[in-house]
Amino acid sequence: MGEQTERTMRDKELVFDNTYYDLNEKKTELTKDELEYFQGVVKEIKEVLKVDYPIVNRNHEVEMPKKSKEALGVFYTSDKKDPKRDCFITIDNFFIHECYEEKFHGSYNFTFQSLEEVICHEIAHSEQFQHCKKHSKIAKEMLEKVMTRREIRLLSEQVREEMESKYGVGTDLAGYCIEASEKLAKRIHEQLGLNAVTVEGWCRYDDDYYGSDYPWDPHTWVEIPEMGIYADVTADQFNYGMDIENEFSGIVVQEGLPHGMQYEEPSWDEIEVNEISLDEIISLSKGVYQGGRDSRLEHKKDDLAR
Repeated sequence: MGEQTERTMRDKELVFDNTYYDLNEKKTELTKDELEYFQGVVKEIKEVLKVDYPIVNRNHEVEMPKKSKEALGVFYTSDKKDPKRDCFITIDNFFIHECYEEKFHGSYNFTFQSLEEVICHEIAHSEQFQHCKKHSKIAKEMLEKVMTRREIRLLSEQVREEMESKYGVGTDLAGYCIEASEKLAKRIHEQLGLNAVTVEGWCRYDDDYYGSDYPWDPHTWVEIPEMGIYADVTADQFNYGMDIENEFSGIVVQEGLPHGMQYEEPSWDEIEVNEISLDEIISLSKGVYQGGRDSRLEHKKDDLAR
């Protein structure tokens, strides 16, 4: 449900009570596992839908006015005409507990709604504040996007596990990206009905001293054009040539290409001349082999000469 409030996000960090009253009216508190479950779902949804405002838990029964005490989720904004302005969302603590129990212990959920469904419903208020057909359509599309992305990741995890048991991790997967990508694309198409295709491209290393003959190597991954999704389960084979902050996880599922991946083969023209130090040029001119870099420097020298 949507609520208008004068509270702004700049005032202070949003932190509410973790308590709730169970079905026996006993006051209890969300466990660490329940909070981690909630925060994990929130993180996933915010990443997929590109939401940057707070989504936190709250005891609606105690802290909310009468009309909102039974609300599973509440969207707050300081401006109904511009809902995204100073907005945030709260999800009821008891509802989070119910969703956790249903997911991990098979308990009955009396609300008949999932945590993902409620969060997407509230986020839709940022696009269409009032409840109407448009709001329902937006909420439905958001939920479908979140759940489809999750299914793609689950299939990616399955393929990754199979590749790890067969070949290993990291550099052990070098040369097996085509096999993994074809397997993943087939499963996405057969199980989700999406047009998943394998794409041949290149990984450009951050460090110019890595690579077969150049600081880049060919690579194959999966894309779902209709969603703009990139899926890759062997990218971590290139981590030895990437800066720490740009290293790939074992499973990459995101919109658009990650850092380092590109469709066209890189060239030395993209590498600045000042990346070759004076000492390296002097050593090269004297025919001195240093650390296996002479072959690459020869290529640089030839390209610079042209």
